[in-house]
Amino acid sequence: MRHEDERETGRFPAVGQGKGATGRFPAVGQGKSATGRFPAVGQGKSATGRFPAVGQGKGATGRYALEDIKRGYTGSMRAIHESDASGGPIQMIERKKFGLAPLRALGNMLYALGFAGEYRMMRFWRVLRDGSVFLAQVLAWVAVSFFSWLGRFFRGLGQDITAPFRRYRRRRRQLHRVRARAMRRKRVPRGKTFFGVSIKSTFQLAANVVGILLPVVASGVLAFTVYNVSTMQYALAVSINGEVLGYVRDQNVVESAKVLLRDRLKLAHNQTLSDWQLSPRFAIARAHSLTTAPQLVNNILTSGAENPGDLVSATAVYVGGELYAGTSEGARLKAYLDERLQRYAKDALPSAQVSYVNGVTCDPGTDDVFFAETVESFDEIVRRLNENLREAVMYTTPGNESLDIIAYTNGITLNDLLLRNPQLEGSDVASVPAMGTRLVIQREIPVLQVQVAVNETVMEDVPFAVERMDREDLAKGRVNTVQQGVNGIKEVVYKRVYVDGELDHSEVVSETIATPPVNQIDHVGTFVYNQLDPGSGGGGYIWPAPFAAYSSRGIFPGHRGVDINGEPDSPIYAANTGVVVNAGYHPSWGYNVVIEHEDGLSTLYAHCSILLVAEGQHVTRGDAIALMGSTGNSSGPHLHLEFFTTGDMWDLHDPMNFIVPPEGFDMSRW
Repeated sequence: MRHEDERETGRFPAVGQGKGATGRFPAVGQGKSATGRFPAVGQGKSATGRFPAVGQGKGATGRYALEDIKRGYTGSMRAIHESDASGGPIQMIERKKFGLAPLRALGNMLYALGFAGEYRMMRFWRVLRDGSVFLAQVLAWVAVSFFSWLGRFFRGLGQDITAPFRRYRRRRRQLHRVRARAMRRKRVPRGKTFFGVSIKSTFQLAANVVGILLPVVASGVLAFTVYNVSTMQYALAVSINGEVLGYVRDQNVVESAKVLLRDRLKLAHNQTLSDWQLSPRFAIARAHSLTTAPQLVNNILTSGAENPGDLVSATAVYVGGELYAGTSEGARLKAYLDERLQRYAKDALPSAQVSYVNGVTCDPGTDDVFFAETVESFDEIVRRLNENLREAVMYTTPGNESLDIIAYTNGITLNDLLLRNPQLEGSDVASVPAMGTRLVIQREIPVLQVQVAVNETVMEDVPFAVERMDREDLAKGRVNTVQQGVNGIKEVVYKRVYVDGELDHSEVVSETIATPPVNQIDHVGTFVYNQLDPGSGGGGYIWPAPFAAYSSRGIFPGHRGVDINGEPDSPIYAANTGVVVNAGYHPSWGYNVVIEHEDGLSTLYAHCSILLVAEGQHVTRGDAIALMGSTGNSSGPHLHLEFFTTGDMWDLHDPMNFIVPPEGFDMSRW
């Protein structure tokens, strides 16, 4: 009930009623309970509730619900209407009270959500913390258990090892105590007894020590044996005349040594190969190191020479992989060869590789045994190295040959001919040198010919591939490109080798696709129109544009024929066999073709883009004669087809009386 007196504890008066002694805020339409802090809207509040219920009393632990808000809204509005006669202040207070309730409910809801979220986060954190602590305890227990067991193991092992020594020490102490006690009692034990006990204890200790040391010694012996067996190297012992000259891996080393020996004997004038017939014997033996082919040659010469004084140590010089000479000034010759290469390297790119074409090598760090007469001085060998392996090839012109003919006749390119003859620079290909002119066809090849190898990066095209797809909706022989091919780009690294400024050869080092190519896709027609049956209109005429979609209009006054609309450049076929009497351009018809047929009719095909036949040409029914276009007086790509009597273009006939459109053709646009 509303407008009742408030209890004694109310601090503020209710709307329409007085105020109790302790109440803080007035209730709307009813008194407030003694302990309530906020008034209820429409009804009192229980003693323990903190916030007022809307439209109904609230229990000690109850929460706000949407139904309370609705009931509070209804009760509040009823109270406002009933108290409207009391004046404006009642309405203002009622509305203020009603406006706080939803906000309080919303706040409680948000508080509940926040509390629930915080509670779940705390639960998760506690579970995570407890799990981490448990895992740490388990790991700690495992670690402690393992190290405890490890400590007990080593402690027991140490006790087992030291037990004989401890027992021996205790036994010795006992013997000393017994001897001391006997001495105090003036009873000296017999020496034999004391000695026997000591010897027995010593033998027991020795047996225990041997029992401990024996496995250790056996393990060491086993390890030493395994190491020696695994590192042991077996080879073929090469012996000549009973003397072992070296140890080789296989007989190929001996064969290489024979070749080297033959090369060294060639340099000597007083030595013949028949004097050094080798008949080596082989036996498997253990070798600490293997003998190389040059070392084996040195041993053969040293052991087989009649006069060891005829042999000297010298540095071998190789040209093209073959022994060229021996010199006693290997370090000086090496410096000379390197200095020549450096002169070429100065003019080349920093990344260029400069070397001798013929592979001139000299290693002064490995001296070999030579006959003294074959060893050359530095000056002698430099003079020989600066000679030519091959002299220049020259050509004398007859006076009636052009440069391209001269190059072709001598088997070289025109560019090489111009490079090898600088005096021809700027000459035309067809120019004829004067008779008697000497041209260099092949340059001389010096021993110390230098080559320069450089890596050059070039961007090249990657040709695209063409994918061809057969299509039955295209005429045979027609090709439509539905995707244009695009070349890709690749980065090619070439190793180019230049000799005397000329490109000698090049090779591909690497290829990297920078942009992949896009393949071209072509639709290739397989449709053969000649195989179609003629239409039922009579005369054996066929539909001339099988790939057209519809017809825009037919014959009527002012329009002489039928317009058949289709795609640009689609083929147009001869409706019947006949002779082309006109193939050209007309201001109105554009490019057009007129065919006279044997039955006295003629057909005209207008507005073509391209004509495929010529005047006077005989065509067969179904032959492609043109491509559809929009030339002349035309608003779009189509075929204008006319039938008329041969010789009288004004005697027109309706084309639809002779041709029948294909199935599905749209004739509804007329």
